[in-house]
Amino acid sequence: MGLRNLLALSVASAATMTAWDLVIDPILSGPQVRAWVWEGGGRYFGVPLHNYAGWLLTTFTVYLVFRRIEQRFAAEEPGGRRAATGADPSASVAVLPVAIYLLMLVSDLVSGVAPAGLAIIGPVVMGAPVVAAAWQLRTMPIGGRPPGERSRGRPRG
Repeated sequence: MGLRNLLALSVASAATMTAWDLVIDPILSGPQVRAWVWEGGGRYFGVPLHNYAGWLLTTFTVYLVFRRIEQRFAAEEPGGRRAATGADPSASVAVLPVAIYLLMLVSDLVSGVAPAGLAIIGPVVMGAPVVAAAWQLRTMPIGGRPPGERSRGRPRG
């Protein structure tokens, strides 16, 4: 993976995590849960905007460093990533984190403690990464088979 792709993946990952924070922070710091309190409050459901800038910067840095280290280890192994895992990644495995992310959104919105505006904001900000991931998943093999290749199964006889 080149530097441009590494940076793009890190930006997308940071945006995805920050989108989730845009939904969960107003709930957890809101008047019903009060898991933490913003002393000075903020413009976004009582959350200061610099909180989200911090999430973007922190998660971008973590993903960038992680992916760089991952590249280094994968390059050192004979055969790269496939040799390390024993299989090509497939849509049947990759759909799980996407489904969990979507379920987090749904559970946050039906929790009964989400501010009313999150019913509109949440699906937009968290839905965008889900749609992007689903678009990517459509080209991935299912169960390790290339797209369009059917299971041959056992011969009948």
